[in-house]
Amino acid sequence: MDIEMFIVKRMIANLFCLLPIFICAQTADKDIFDRCVENLIRSKDTAIVDIALYFTGKPYRAGTLEDCGSEHLVVNLNEFDCSTFVESVVALYLTIREKNCDYDTYIDNLTKIRYRNGKIDGYASRLHYASDWIREGRQKNILYQLKNSAVCEKIFFNLCWMTKNSDSYPCLKSNRQAIEAIERVEADIRQTPFYCVPKLKIREMEHTLANGDLVFFTTSKAGLDISHLGIVYRNKGAVSFIHASQKFGKVVVNRESIADYCMSMKSNKGIIICRIN
Repeated sequence: MDIEMFIVKRMIANLFCLLPIFICAQTADKDIFDRCVENLIRSKDTAIVDIALYFTGKPYRAGTLEDCGSEHLVVNLNEFDCSTFVESVVALYLTIREKNCDYDTYIDNLTKIRYRNGKIDGYASRLHYASDWIREGRQKNILYQLKNSAVCEKIFFNLCWMTKNSDSYPCLKSNRQAIEAIERVEADIRQTPFYCVPKLKIREMEHTLANGDLVFFTTSKAGLDISHLGIVYRNKGAVSFIHASQKFGKVVVNRESIADYCMSMKSNKGIIICRIN
């Protein structure tokens, strides 16, 4: 057997070894989806916060989307980082609101909110920056940004984090084409205004926040926009948030209020608030 044919057969064998794992993972996520919908659809008016609370206790795991093979949709309803948690909850909410409340519709909604123009077209088509995710969400009429003129400040993000630190991203490292594509994204976002509530003014406006609003925590870290995100949760007068917490290693209702959380984080500058249409 010549070496080329041996390599091809080995690659095919490896693919079929991985296939049961892939099918198992997809089946597990569909089962979680079905249980979630079965529990929540009984409520006449299922809210975003109900979905978020359903996943409390699920483990935190970073980097679940980073696979340097061809870009594809990763579905994982069993473990989350802060971004995949918010994406999954929003996609579930959009799905439950639709007439066809099934797993395929969920897949379509997750693709729509995770990728530029809702289409998977390489690594740069994924919305890596939270500010890009907000911008796309507005363009797709999925969400809108709250702009309380009394407390909000118009800001611009001087984005360059991913391209300046490309060696830290396996899919960007030594990939000039992907780096250039991300550079174009960063340049576009640098021209986009956002509306931020400075952390010293959050207490003045927290009474305007609603259950299920999306909260994005802006950062002073050079070249970066947003360091964390979650879902606003009002409970017994307290205004906190639900998030996938690296500190606690799972999805939790934060013990501190949003205002206190921001004050405790030296690098935090404030919050951006979005609401689903």
